Amino acid sequence: MLADEIVVDPTRVDVQFAVDDSGEIRVDGRQWEPDGDLSLCDNVMYALMRIALDREPALLHLHAGLVGVAGRSLVIAGLAGSGKSTLVADLVAGGMQYFTDERVGVDEQLGLSALRKPISVVAGSFAHLAAWNPARTQRGTASDRIWHLPASAIAAASPGAPDRPAGHRPPALAGIVFTEFRARAAPTLEAMHAATAARHLLSDALDVDRYGPGALALAARLCASVPCWSMVHGGGGPAVDAVRSAALATYQRPAVRAIAPGSRSAWKRPITVTASSALGVAARTSGACIGERALLRTESGDLVELDEVLTAWLLLLDGSTTVGALVGEVAAANQLDPSALMATVTASLAHLAQLGVAA
Repeated sequence: MLADEIVVDPTRVDVQFAVDDSGEIRVDGRQWEPDGDLSLCDNVMYALMRIALDREPALLHLHAGLVGVAGRSLVIAGLAGSGKSTLVADLVAGGMQYFTDERVGVDEQLGLSALRKPISVVAGSFAHLAAWNPARTQRGTASDRIWHLPASAIAAASPGAPDRPAGHRPPALAGIVFTEFRARAAPTLEAMHAATAARHLLSDALDVDRYGPGALALAARLCASVPCWSMVHGGGGPAVDAVRSAALATYQRPAVRAIAPGSRSAWKRPITVTASSALGVAARTSGACIGERALLRTESGDLVELDEVLTAWLLLLDGSTTVGALVGEVAAANQLDPSALMATVTASLAHLAQLGVAA
């Protein structure tokens, strides 16, 4: 049995439905007919996605799509309305393997899992989607808001695209693309720092609070393991070609280190304020460092990304060493003017305090 009874989010529609052992759906005690209330498809999809989320508590769930290309997989991320699902549909029409357009689970070993569901796009939102209209193809379901399109339906409506079945086990990750749709825009791909990519993924993740403090380090390791890009596109073949080229890009991984509560007392040599030498010196704030940048989550839940200088000073602070002693040590190690350095430190501390990651 899928569910004894599911109460659908009342902000979407005020109904109750149940699924019996034979798979029949009953709405408010009456058998539901597919040709009747089509909007119920949207809400059934939503409710079942919530159930699936609750059944995978050990994973961090990203709001993203996942496709396969050239034996690798690509995460397609973006806020609601950014064209994420539309790009996934375009990629499937272009011959890529479909895994999901909505949710990707990540485990501690950076293994991926995908929520198996039809591709859901805004009904009739873009002219090049017309060939996939379920009213024309008789494949998938449609309401006045959303088309739910099986990957096989998109392939069938796309001449030259192979009718690939939906994937079950995603291959190794090749990259992460953050998409933004702009009508008639030529596709542009810009490299994104892994810390920025992790911040964007976490800001739209579905269960950061449930996963706990380790979510930042896990997202940091995932984004540092592959190249990340921001992509503006107008859909269609050019977007597919741009994504396919991204899957083949070469990449050099930055170092990733966790920031955890600790002390500078273990350091036996002078510390230079650069990312390379300051990494590993723990502050009271938990988070992760990716290369020269830090990604932190404040007590209020805000995600903060720090540049090299702010990262270095944050990591040097431990709550027990006075700022004067710290400035003296760094000035002596780098042959700097202590007064000028103190002015820089004061400004850095004020900025860190304003961001909520230092007192």
